[in-house]
Amino acid sequence: MFSFRRKMFNGFTLVELLIVMGIIMLLTAILFPAISGAKKSAMISKAQAEIKMLHTAIQSFRNEYDRYPLHGTKYRDATSDIEYDNSELISTLRGNQKTAGVTDNPRLISFIKINEASLDESGQFVDPWDRKNSTFGTPYNAYVDANFDGKIDVDINKGNVNIQVVTNAPIAVWSMGNPKDDDVGPYTSWGGEYVERAKK
Repeated sequence: MFSFRRKMFNGFTLVELLIVMGIIMLLTAILFPAISGAKKSAMISKAQAEIKMLHTAIQSFRNEYDRYPLHGTKYRDATSDIEYDNSELISTLRGNQKTAGVTDNPRLISFIKINEASLDESGQFVDPWDRKNSTFGTPYNAYVDANFDGKIDVDINKGNVNIQVVTNAPIAVWSMGNPKDDDVGPYTSWGGEYVERAKK
């Protein structure tokens, strides 16, 4: 009995310990790419869902008020497509926007519900990827066809590539994608339904 207990509590030999550590390191090496890939896929899915949500909120505002957000105040006499100030647009769509005492969303309808973690320090709605020197993502871009010519001219900049596009969609929302990975993004609310005009 005594010899059995002594053997039971002697612990691992150095060789056994090294074998266990080797197995753990091998499993970590196998699992790390899978975990990293799952995280990347989750961020892409989140960005695509948020783009769709913002696009739908702008369309819902238009359906409710028969005009685009802020078109009744700041952009009343727009002669070209509107590129929104992100924080101003989000404030309007959340139902708490006021400009010089005038409420652009007079019924204070909440067209969009956003987790506070998705807003940066200035109230901008940001994508899931961290910017350089920041813990926040890049603000989503939103345009509307305010001059009703049936198209939106958009500049999408990704790294060293500037793509000028024309989309037939009346609302254009997009994210540049991951600024640290050229293969991730951009993502758009209109999908691939656009015509490339030029690449610089």
